[in-house]
Amino acid sequence: MEYDIIIVLCASARSDDGKFVEFEKGQYLGGQTRMDAAVKLYKDNHKAQFILVGGYNKNEEKSDKINGMQQFLEEKCGQDVDTLLCPSLSCTRHNLIAIFNTWKKNKVIFDKLKNKKIGVLTNFYHLPRALRFWSELVSQEEFTGIPTPFPISAESIIDDSGEAHIRFIEYLLR
Repeated sequence: MEYDIIIVLCASARSDDGKFVEFEKGQYLGGQTRMDAAVKLYKDNHKAQFILVGGYNKNEEKSDKINGMQQFLEEKCGQDVDTLLCPSLSCTRHNLIAIFNTWKKNKVIFDKLKNKKIGVLTNFYHLPRALRFWSELVSQEEFTGIPTPFPISAESIIDDSGEAHIRFIEYLLR
């Protein structure tokens, strides 16, 4: 499917080895899986805007998480990838609020959303929570008109039948 906008919810910061954390404290995060899926999605969605959203750094209004995500996409997809960086508090609900507020500030974009195909890319375990928050937020008057996104499971995009399934307990803990 072709998308106009692909929102990539951040799972972790990029580590020194250039990868994103897959497992932490006995739980599956799937950060690298999300970013590998974003790269694969770009191959079929060159015209899409990738909205990268993640946590602020303490005491600063920037985010190493989303800066790392942008660098990764540019390394893998080239400088032409259209990204919008959206730093936010580091929880799913606030990620979406930050995106919605960014859209609302730009009325031209906000008014054109109803005609856009929007995808939310995250890991399978995370989709129900992300979609529930989306649904709750669009029921508020200030965000009426934002369409329901297409859920995109990172694992299904990269056809991952490997480590997440081998490390099934960590995956289930999420």
